[in-house]
Amino acid sequence: AHRERVARIMDDMLRDTGADVSSGGTKSLPPVESRKNRFPMCVVWCPLPMITWLFPPIGHVGICYFDGLITDFLGSRFIHRGSLGFGAVARYWRLDPTKVTDGAGGVHAFDTSVRKAESFFNTCEYYNLFGNNCHQYAAHAMNLAGYQGKRDWNMVHVAANVLLKGRWVSPWAAVKTWGPFCVALVACAATGAWGFVQGIFGAFLLLVVYFSSYSFGYADPARKLYQTPNKVEEYSEDEVMGTQMHQAAGGGDDEEPPLPPGRSIG
Repeated sequence: AHRERVARIMDDMLRDTGADVSSGGTKSLPPVESRKNRFPMCVVWCPLPMITWLFPPIGHVGICYFDGLITDFLGSRFIHRGSLGFGAVARYWRLDPTKVTDGAGGVHAFDTSVRKAESFFNTCEYYNLFGNNCHQYAAHAMNLAGYQGKRDWNMVHVAANVLLKGRWVSPWAAVKTWGPFCVALVACAATGAWGFVQGIFGAFLLLVVYFSSYSFGYADPARKLYQTPNKVEEYSEDEVMGTQMHQAAGGGDDEEPPLPPGRSIG
């Protein structure tokens, strides 16, 4: 309880006075609290039903604010908040505030970048599983933040970093992710059905080639950067949440969306 109170006080100080913890790297960030679904300044990942069973490295991602609030791109002009849309977080890659280079850098520049990415995708971007997907949303937020001095993050970069640098929230999360695939491998070995295994690996290779070609050949991170408003105030909190709830309720584009107050966490 004391640890949580200290983290909350530090967060309030940062937001109220403009203090910066960027000099401390990831150690200066509030703790990850997986049971509360709070992953401060992380890219988070969860398995996709059926798909991850066959291709364990493939899953769904989101990106979190400094206070740990999760955001993820679930559909056209729809940003979901508070959790990942396909299940509990299984893996997370913690980002370093000292590597944010946009503006003055640090956690405030990062939060502003995530806020702008959320606003832009929530009002302008259409979803495409094989193109403009959840990984592209996380990559766009990182591009706006100038993370590691780069403005060309893409879905391959995000996926590779989560795979190579991410941490499991628990051993059970790793078992649930890799378990079905390992069971299938054992079953194929026992029955001699190696054709199925070859088919899985062949399909995975094709997916890697496709997404790599899309990311490095077709996707245009610079276009999104150019189209995203520089001032986050151009989209108010109420406008973003009103549009999200309006679309979730099936409202048409010609109707005026409601503008509920407050911040959604679910």
